Amino acid sequence: MNHSIVFIHGSGDSAYIWRLQIEHFGTDRAFAIDLPGHGQRANTLPDEVGVLDYARSVLAIITGELHLDHPIGRSSITGTGRGCNQCCQYAWHIDK
Repeated sequence: MNHSIVFIHGSGDSAYIWRLQIEHFGTDRAFAIDLPGHGQRANTLPDEVGVLDYARSVLAIITGELHLDHPIGRSSITGTGRGCNQCCQYAWHIDK
């Protein structure tokens, strides 16, 4: 079984930085998301936010838009910079 891969960019970047990975793994199993206020995604977060707020946004995007019902276990999330922080917070606090 092929697992999904979700790529999360770092601060000041967008999903675009993952274009070669998406091309390599294919759009049927690899996804790159924009964090709120980055790339093509509007900033829906308040002015003062923390890493956990972004991680909650990642959960909403993964489940609500990508329709991956349980990303950890059936897919992998990976990121750079701030995106790596979101992955860690997601795994430690949200996906339990």
